[in-house]
Amino acid sequence: MRDTAELLQQLMQALSGAPGWMPTVDGVSGESPNQVSSQSSSALLAQIRALLREDDAGALELWESHTAVFKSLVADAQAFEEAITGFDFEAALRMLDQAEAESESD
Repeated sequence: MRDTAELLQQLMQALSGAPGWMPTVDGVSGESPNQVSSQSSSALLAQIRALLREDDAGALELWESHTAVFKSLVADAQAFEEAITGFDFEAALRMLDQAEAESESD
């Protein structure tokens, strides 16, 4: 029997081609962190935060679409990736909150 996370990931990959399934952020056209403005980065963070709060599997798709950008924004990108790909959205949200608190204290 297949693992649920694996089945969900396959389903999301199949659905990602469906028009309108994956929301996009205006102004974000690639994965290069150097090409993404801070405004677009903020929009991506707000979008993934909202998806995580809603336990929306679209968070994984957004991560996969903009991995390089998120890796430049999240302190422990490896742990964040493991949380998202493991569908532990609460842990991923805590990591974002912690990263935001640390950046505000700098």
